[in-house]
Amino acid sequence: MISQLNDEQLCTKVVQLNEAQQKQRLRLFSRISLIDKCEVLENQRKEFFILKEQNINLNKNYLSYCSLLIAIDRFEKKQSDIDKKTLKFDSKFINKQSQKERLLSYWSVIKELKEKHSYSFRKIQEYLLTYFKLEVAHSTIYETWKQIEYKNNGEKNVK
Repeated sequence: MISQLNDEQLCTKVVQLNEAQQKQRLRLFSRISLIDKCEVLENQRKEFFILKEQNINLNKNYLSYCSLLIAIDRFEKKQSDIDKKTLKFDSKFINKQSQKERLLSYWSVIKELKEKHSYSFRKIQEYLLTYFKLEVAHSTIYETWKQIEYKNNGEKNVK
């Protein structure tokens, strides 16, 4: 365990990024396109061998992790401001889509709360937040309800 702490500290020193910055780089890596990921991984291999030649006494796993962080960091610095803003914009759109997908995964619960228990959309929103940690606006639930239930039932009024 002591050697593990030393490896972690050494890795932080080699990468010159604190833990929060490391997590930020890894989130960036998860959001970039596949082509960019391949570019980063190609650079990661080069960085791995550079670090290995410098005789840094790190476990190979830590060395690989450090080289990945360095490659991501260099990729981020190479990006223009427009690329960074585009990435942020795209990730917001993807989050909205994934939120709707998560909402649909709980649709049977929503339908039961609405039809059997006569919950309002605001009360359903609170229920989803409390029991499933799903933060979604009541208006989103309503819009999805209109799209799904009106098509299925042909109804025009919501209970």
